[in-house]
Amino acid sequence: MVFDSISTSIDFVGQRRAERLFQVIVSVFAVIGFVYGFIVQKFSFTLIILAVGVGLSALAVLPPWPFWKRNQLKWQKVVKVENKQN
Repeated sequence: MVFDSISTSIDFVGQRRAERLFQVIVSVFAVIGFVYGFIVQKFSFTLIILAVGVGLSALAVLPPWPFWKRNQLKWQKVVKVENKQN
């Protein structure tokens, strides 16, 4: 398949940073949208600005960009266990 060659994982530190970035972007756009919508008295502008914030945060957070994978886990090597029969 096409998607088998695409890496879809990020490390734990990257997950924490991605979640924080998502929360900050959406919160900032929500406040800006609320203030602007309140000033012009149009709730639709609030929702549009919030949707733009969600879209930008999705573009920044959802793809597994290389900067989300800087702290990969180091796995232990496989240890072969011999089958002992008594």
